[in-house]
Amino acid sequence: MGKPMHLFPVLLMAIVMASCVDTKKLTRDLTYFHDLPDSARFDMTRLEPKIEKGDILYINISSADPKTDAIFNATNYYQSGITSSAGTTGAGNAIGYLVHEDGNVTLPLLGNITSYGKTKTALAEAIKEKLATYTKDAIVTIRFLNYKITVIGEVARPGTFTIPNERVNILEAVGLAGDLTVFGKRENVLVIRENDGKTEFGKIDLNNKDIFKSQFYNLKQNDVVYIEMNDRKVINADRSTDRTLTILFSAISSVAIVVTAIATLTR
Repeated sequence: MGKPMHLFPVLLMAIVMASCVDTKKLTRDLTYFHDLPDSARFDMTRLEPKIEKGDILYINISSADPKTDAIFNATNYYQSGITSSAGTTGAGNAIGYLVHEDGNVTLPLLGNITSYGKTKTALAEAIKEKLATYTKDAIVTIRFLNYKITVIGEVARPGTFTIPNERVNILEAVGLAGDLTVFGKRENVLVIRENDGKTEFGKIDLNNKDIFKSQFYNLKQNDVVYIEMNDRKVINADRSTDRTLTILFSAISSVAIVVTAIATLTR
């Protein structure tokens, strides 16, 4: 009887060591950029987003002729019946100009202007050229009204997020969604992108410093980010099912014992 007791400290030590190993592995799995050095510099170019079919653009024109400006700017809003002295709508919800499937945006007086594939700066210049017939030295301001990204899967707050400054990278998107849960695969983040009528897929490893060189690091409007569940969640789900079954069987066994006892007493 004494010998097995001598093995108890050894078994206890083995359990503790195994627990430490699992904890270290778990900590590593839940952290980002394992191979990032203490000091590093990555040259990244922030490209101006290009206009896609289906985009909705706020196009504001400001010139020395308020009446002409009002013709263009009124289309940016629902009718509210309120007009400022400058000729622009003073209230109402922005609706903007739709980029049609043919790649054009249609403006009053100017007609169709090719927008698809252009940056906001290039489109503004094209509009200014056509405006020269009606007004001089116009200032054209363009913004995206539907610049949004979607984050789904193993994050704290999945959803669709509107990006006011029209710039967002994969880390900022994860932050908007409340970060990955402990069950999210950090080494296998999927970005789904519509590009020129085709669907592209890109994988990003949040544990690898090369993330900063990826063409999918900076997101584009309408990108979808999907965080896959890891094996730990599957195992936890199995364990949860096992615990439920164990409780159920225990309850059934308890009821059977009580029924048997009552039957025995009533004989």
